[in-house]
Amino acid sequence: MLTIDSSIKSTIQRMAMESLKAEIEALGFNDCMSNNMVYYEGKNMKLPKGVNVQYLAASTIRKDPYRNGIKMGFPVYIGDVGYGFTKLQLKNQLSKMNQDSRDEKLIRQLNLYYTNQDILFQSLFTKSGELWMASEVQEQYEHDSRFEDFAKETKDRNKEGEVVYTGGLGIGYSHFRLLHDYPEKIREIRVMEYNPNVIELFNRFVYPQFPTPAKDKIKEIIQCDAVRYLLNTDLREKGITRVDLDIWQGVPGMVVPYLKTVGLERKYPEIKFSYWVEESFYLDLQSEILRIIADQKEYNTEHISVVGNRPALDILARIILESTNEVIRSKQQFIDFMGISNLKRLVLDFVTKNPSGVSVLEQIKNDNTGEEANSIYYLLQCLSDPRIAEYLEYTYEINGYYDIAQQIRIAREKGLVGFSEMIASEQWFIFNPLVENPVVRRKAMTELERLPYGADMAMKLLRK
Repeated sequence: MLTIDSSIKSTIQRMAMESLKAEIEALGFNDCMSNNMVYYEGKNMKLPKGVNVQYLAASTIRKDPYRNGIKMGFPVYIGDVGYGFTKLQLKNQLSKMNQDSRDEKLIRQLNLYYTNQDILFQSLFTKSGELWMASEVQEQYEHDSRFEDFAKETKDRNKEGEVVYTGGLGIGYSHFRLLHDYPEKIREIRVMEYNPNVIELFNRFVYPQFPTPAKDKIKEIIQCDAVRYLLNTDLREKGITRVDLDIWQGVPGMVVPYLKTVGLERKYPEIKFSYWVEESFYLDLQSEILRIIADQKEYNTEHISVVGNRPALDILARIILESTNEVIRSKQQFIDFMGISNLKRLVLDFVTKNPSGVSVLEQIKNDNTGEEANSIYYLLQCLSDPRIAEYLEYTYEINGYYDIAQQIRIAREKGLVGFSEMIASEQWFIFNPLVENPVVRRKAMTELERLPYGADMAMKLLRK
């Protein structure tokens, strides 16, 4: 089990708490940005700690090779999916530029940009309007990050070129960029895609626009479950030199398929593996570890599964903390322990030594409610600590720590899974420090009385 020396323990806990404080505020800002389309107001705009904004000219964005190579204006549909210029980025609207990162103090950094003109991006979406992916700036930067080794590696790694297997076809963005940016380093590309409509849409409207002769290097599109295919295939026999997986929309849906496949890295050390938003996976894992260290609470499965929207990550964090024998004796040693490369080593140890443990995580309910749930999740998890409560009172100017009922109402209106169950099962112990405050109790009761669906359990508790 990870042990923190008593001489440094309070320092590490304060560090974890400060990191979570900044993350709560940054995620809250991100929620507003996503839901209300926040626009950049200039250098005097008040930004939370960890939120970075920079300008990116529309002319630079429009130089993206895929954008210029694939021409598709009006949306086209095949079955349940559509493709076309539909994802809109408005002038001065703040949007994600690339994946989050952390600074030397473990404060999470949210990297945003704004531009000087309205821009439409090609996107893949469902008929109901759900966006799957788009050729937006974040996709461009994520592609460059995943394949930056192509630019660094010499031709000696594979003199005949890489045999790349990709999981997830999407709009063919990475495939186009690989062939455009590194044609001499690609021998062939084979794609694993589950949805036949996505395959047909690509073959009819996108693939014909790939440049010749580069497009001839796309040898095959295999309709299959990519994870199952990789786990049941001899990758050496296939001559694969690289695997890239992009089969999830974000971290909540990534946990189990990532853990199932990442162990292949040790089975096939000669093959290069890369994953969409892998860094975000480890940033969220870092957040779970920081929360555990800051709270120092006894682990409670029911509490996590009811309140949290990332129970599998929480359990994985606790497994990692319990499975290491490292002793932290300095702040720098803790920073090193929290590094992505070290956490990935510990994750690989877990999945290779305990394959059945991944199956257990697969059975855990993950409330994949999207990014808007994260800030509420952190608040609920940290609220019982008076330091967090005082911080929230100061930051949000809320009378009496925090308005419980308001958050419950917001959460219910957003349809976040778990809140009705929490009320029904009286999982209210995390609010104890709040309901003891008479100001909070009066305000919460006033709010709860306005709720059309009622909250008898909450009222019962608040009347105590």
